[in-house]
Amino acid sequence: MTETAIKNLQKKNLIPQDGDKIHISEQEVEPEVEVEYADIEIDEIPEEYRIITDGINLPSQLVQSRKLFSYFSSYKEITHTTASLVGTLATVSMVGAGRVRTFTDSPVSTYIAYIAPTASSKDPVIKGIRAVDRAVNPDATIVKSGSGLQSSGALNTMLGNCTGELILTIDEFGDVLGEILKGSGSSKGTLKAPLKEMYSVDHGEVYEGAIYSNQGGKIKTDDPVAVESLSFGILGVTTKTQLMEHVERKYLNDGTLNRFIFVDGTHHKPTESGTWGERDISPQLLHHLNTFQIIDEDSKKMRLEADALIYWKHGIGDHSLGTGELGNWCGDDDTRLALASRVKLNALRLATALAFFEGMEEVPKWVLEWCFNFTLLNMENFKRLYHEDTETSEIMEQIDAVLNWWDRRPRGEHISKTILAKNATRLKRMKSRQRGELLDELLERGEIVENKDGTFTRQEAN
Repeated sequence: MTETAIKNLQKKNLIPQDGDKIHISEQEVEPEVEVEYADIEIDEIPEEYRIITDGINLPSQLVQSRKLFSYFSSYKEITHTTASLVGTLATVSMVGAGRVRTFTDSPVSTYIAYIAPTASSKDPVIKGIRAVDRAVNPDATIVKSGSGLQSSGALNTMLGNCTGELILTIDEFGDVLGEILKGSGSSKGTLKAPLKEMYSVDHGEVYEGAIYSNQGGKIKTDDPVAVESLSFGILGVTTKTQLMEHVERKYLNDGTLNRFIFVDGTHHKPTESGTWGERDISPQLLHHLNTFQIIDEDSKKMRLEADALIYWKHGIGDHSLGTGELGNWCGDDDTRLALASRVKLNALRLATALAFFEGMEEVPKWVLEWCFNFTLLNMENFKRLYHEDTETSEIMEQIDAVLNWWDRRPRGEHISKTILAKNATRLKRMKSRQRGELLDELLERGEIVENKDGTFTRQEAN
């Protein structure tokens, strides 16, 4: 490590100012350095890393990835920058599947769910990745449609026909995910356990799954599917309405959702791409993609650069130990703790895939840092999106219930807070402060009026 790099890390308190030396060997850091970090709020993340702004883009140093981004952006006349970014990241992970692995021996395949604006085209995301797949895997493509997948048996049959790499594209993903999260109560619910397991298959490990006599059948065949060093990924596309309708709040703490990178594109307006749908891959990008057609017998293990490794261990930290940026983000929030458990690994997978796609020998810190901020911000956006939506739904249900009770009362009747608390079912379950907030909401909406004696009257419709 250069003296300049060491000084920069010392300024950030990522390594000791003096005294102890840090020896780096075989991707280990010695000794363990106890580092205290100031609380880092989401709004304090440097501007160049913010993915929730209108100017979504990849770092300029990622030359080949930006060519891929341009390809997705020009796929149709009208484009969404979030769709182009999702397509790019899902594609570099697909390219790296079976070709490269992280320094922790994890595959670089990812589970990505794109929350698209209603009525926007999904073609650039799903069809674009398939086109690149044909370019880099001409003999045996690995991107398959999973939209019609009905059970774990059907999934295992697909795995039995693959070479160890499989990426599923799933349209209407909110519907599918909702069924999966229900568990064994439905046929798609049987996919829950294998999807969780397949995400975690490391290099050298074997995934085994039962194959049934026919799709949806209940008779197991004699030979289960067995895939070593499986690289399995998902690219799902859904809308906010669809996702929130089928994924209940209780599933936020489920171990299935934290495997996904949810990218919300609903707040970004579409733009004109300046093309008339250039769906052909440019010669420059195609030349780069062709270099990946030669596959080594074993995947390449890509290490982190020295300062990236220190950032991995101490800068990002650990959610369960409450250290680093990840620990600061979680705090004592149980939902954040549940959602954060794979943010770090997803960031590493993306960073390794991007570095490999760019032709780098090791993963630099700036790539890992960008990927970590990307995954963390999108998990925060997902949590906010979900909580805002579910909280709004609950408030609307409470308002409707109270107004339905009120409409059954005599017109013009003066209702005191005491009568409300004793008789309106929804209000009886609330604390005094919550009842006050709900009454304030009804007053602001003009549904009720407050009388001089402190009672309330239902406002009659004009």
